[in-house]
Amino acid sequence: MTPAGLERLKLDEGLSLKAYPDPLTKADPWTIGYGCTGSGINKDTVWTQEQADGAILGRVNLITMQLYKQLSFFSELSPVQRDVLINIAYNIGVAGLKKWTLTLAAMSCGNYKIAAQDIRDNKTWRNEVGERCDRCADAFEKGTWLT
Repeated sequence: MTPAGLERLKLDEGLSLKAYPDPLTKADPWTIGYGCTGSGINKDTVWTQEQADGAILGRVNLITMQLYKQLSFFSELSPVQRDVLINIAYNIGVAGLKKWTLTLAAMSCGNYKIAAQDIRDNKTWRNEVGERCDRCADAFEKGTWLT
């Protein structure tokens, strides 16, 4: 992931060094750092900045390896386009991203404008993440995180 892509992901996810409950359930799953959940994270969990930074880097590296293995065209994308897919997968998981079959099909054929429009048109994700949806679509289409 590019340095700019990592910074964008951190801004998109936000940082909390004290665990907070899921907004919908008001309980599990508890979240900490840059959107991290999982075993060992509960209402009493507190992290340092170093723990949060380590967790996001570890998760980004895992997602990146999964995308290289599961998307045959991933290596053909520009660094920023790869950032966008990592950003999306960080939010919804690699399995969730793989359900975006039309978007991924457009990407695999090099139809990047159509892929970017498919990202913008994903109403479910847009409702969850708001402007992040447009930022990711714009970055994918333009090849830069700058607007």
